[in-house]
Amino acid sequence: MRLMPTDDKHAIASLRSQKPYRDVSPDRVETARYIAALTAEMSVMARHAKLPLLSYFLEMARIEAAEAASPKRRSGRAARERQPIEPGSDA
Repeated sequence: MRLMPTDDKHAIASLRSQKPYRDVSPDRVETARYIAALTAEMSVMARHAKLPLLSYFLEMARIEAAEAASPKRRSGRAARERQPIEPGSDA
């Protein structure tokens, strides 16, 4: 069973070469993409091992990481466009 996606070897090498706690957008995006790929594989592993709750949590982590890496999320546009739902509204 493959534990690391082959297309993410560059991402891993890049992350290991960076200084810790560096908050630069491309590094964050690369990290989020790597986490999304890793948690996707781990979710499949958990499902095959009949660990449905663990698989579910890993899938939620994958979705969150994928959204963090998306252009819409990175731009902050989604947060600016969100409006609070007013009590009694039909939303």
